[in-house]
Amino acid sequence: MYSKRENLSIWERTKSHFLFCATISSVHGIAHIVRKNVSLFERLFWALLVIAAISWSIVLGLEALERYETRPTVTSVERDHWNWNSTFPSTTICFNTLNTQSVDKIMDDLKLIGNARTEFEQFLEVLAFGGFREFSTFSNYSKSSIYFQVESYAKWVIDTRYAFESNALSHTFGEIFFHGQNEIPDYYTTGHAIEEATDSTFHLTLIHLHTPPEVKLLTVDQRQCRLRDEGILRATPIYSHHLCYMECRMRAYLKICNCTPYYFKRIENEPICDPDGMYCLFQRIDEVEALGLYSCDCLPNCDEYGIIINTVDTSSWFLGTNIGWLVVEYPNIRYKRSIIFSASNLIVQFGGTAGLFLGASILSVVEVIFFITLRLFWAVFRRRQIEQF
Repeated sequence: MYSKRENLSIWERTKSHFLFCATISSVHGIAHIVRKNVSLFERLFWALLVIAAISWSIVLGLEALERYETRPTVTSVERDHWNWNSTFPSTTICFNTLNTQSVDKIMDDLKLIGNARTEFEQFLEVLAFGGFREFSTFSNYSKSSIYFQVESYAKWVIDTRYAFESNALSHTFGEIFFHGQNEIPDYYTTGHAIEEATDSTFHLTLIHLHTPPEVKLLTVDQRQCRLRDEGILRATPIYSHHLCYMECRMRAYLKICNCTPYYFKRIENEPICDPDGMYCLFQRIDEVEALGLYSCDCLPNCDEYGIIINTVDTSSWFLGTNIGWLVVEYPNIRYKRSIIFSASNLIVQFGGTAGLFLGASILSVVEVIFFITLRLFWAVFRRRQIEQF
């Protein structure tokens, strides 16, 4: 029942309203603070208890929220392998020699003769096979305009090293890399050497890390992995862990030496490193590698395959080099990212904490909101007060 109070000031009406709300609140302990005819010590005692209860509720609630935001998943093991689909491993082959016919054709097109041909062959060797630590020799090639045709670097290397279809037999072979779908080997990936005139068969075992659909609905920060179609990379439409690191290292090279090596895909027409740029990368290799390693925010793929080489059967082969690979053991167990702390668990945690420390429920929250909004407006500005029975 409402009664109208005309003679009270705004401050008195506000005070009266909050005293009344505290008296009838369903949150435990508050009524003891405002109850009449109690000593100051008793009021302070209950006030401290209520403050401590609210504080612990907030602390535990924030811990639960932090766990939900950062650690809601766990890696578990599945054994029901009969219904699984496993992807056959992908393969990358890198030759360890240049095709001499292609090299001669390039030098003929450039009209090189004598010592210039020998020097150009050495340049192509370093360009195709050298890492940053071999780029020290690029300081020797800064005198001729031929070596500054940076737009031709990629074509020269492709024509001389990766002319697989027509010139495979001219190679003394090199290395083979096994990796998952949509991944590529990078500078730090370890390959397996392949010798010339051999028949090699690789026996592989797959290890699969699977992410179910319900985990994929979480945010990136929650699941701590990225999906293949989360196109955050600028150079490629798909995401992979190695592609992310490659793009990150490209930004590091561009920042330090104002150019990027020829084998990176251009994003915004970044300058390609000429011999002076390559030599800059060699001189500042420690700085380049540190920046490219520690500044990258590259999460692993949500679905990953690990490939283990069990055995390699190798024998002599008089018709060149033959390579085969087969999966001898598909996964009998696989690792799975599972949700261990879902949104419903978070709500239960909030409710349990509030109920334990304050005796509150969702209706208590609605009650508080009601008393500090609509009921406050009616009590202060419309001068309406609920009479207690």
